[in-house]
Amino acid sequence: MKRVLVLSLLALASCARLSPSSDSLVEWTFDAPATKASLGDGGAFSWDKGDKIAVWDASGGTFVPFESKTGSGRFSATAPAGSRFSQLALFPVTIAAGSTASVTVPSSYSAASLEGGAGILMHAAVEDGSNVLHFKHLGAYLTVNVKDAPSSVEQVILSSPEAALSGNFALAASGSAMQISASSGTGVITVSCPHTDGQDVSFTIPVPVGRYNINVTAKDGSGEEKLSVHTSAGVSFDRAHKYTLETATVEGAALVLLSGVCEPYGTASDDDNWK
Repeated sequence: MKRVLVLSLLALASCARLSPSSDSLVEWTFDAPATKASLGDGGAFSWDKGDKIAVWDASGGTFVPFESKTGSGRFSATAPAGSRFSQLALFPVTIAAGSTASVTVPSSYSAASLEGGAGILMHAAVEDGSNVLHFKHLGAYLTVNVKDAPSSVEQVILSSPEAALSGNFALAASGSAMQISASSGTGVITVSCPHTDGQDVSFTIPVPVGRYNINVTAKDGSGEEKLSVHTSAGVSFDRAHKYTLETATVEGAALVLLSGVCEPYGTASDDDNWK
């Protein structure tokens, strides 16, 4: 990336503005349009204060974390003047796997962190000579609803008999975007969901692109199963689409078996911000 990306220098050293050495620390800034979805029914898009993205520094061979200090979508970081930011930016920073060829999808979340956007996985191309990042989604999303859940249910585990849902995923081209695709493996996703007795539990997780079945199991603190929901015919998960599993109900401590049907989330999938 050309030095045009250096928007401001640290401190008051005016001479450094004229000829900073490659080791001088300067402030780099990227602007990202509002492309982070809240994943609510309204399909709202926004950045929050404290959001962090990872941008690849080709000169250092590593990702550098950039932070939005105001929530306006402007991200900044202090890095050497000789840094060469290029190729790829990722959100959130936790999925950066050390190279531009793959990402790491977490195996556990809290329901609260998912509400805060931890499960929104995105990437942006870093173009030479530009400090604007256009983020696009890496995979699909699945919403799970459990009605009137007893307080004994402390975690919900999602798995697939055909595909890994967490772990390391290669980045592959999908038109003008990149995506993560399902492959064989045992990676599951566990969501901790503390709640009051009889409260509905709902959350949205990222899932890889592809056709496969989903198993959803709710467990109490001792690991006893309270609910098991599964799809039976396979679901085609498309990038930048959101799906909802049929609402499940826990009846006391009994194990309830349901065949859930995933349906695409409507209008948000047609918004360019999702693509």
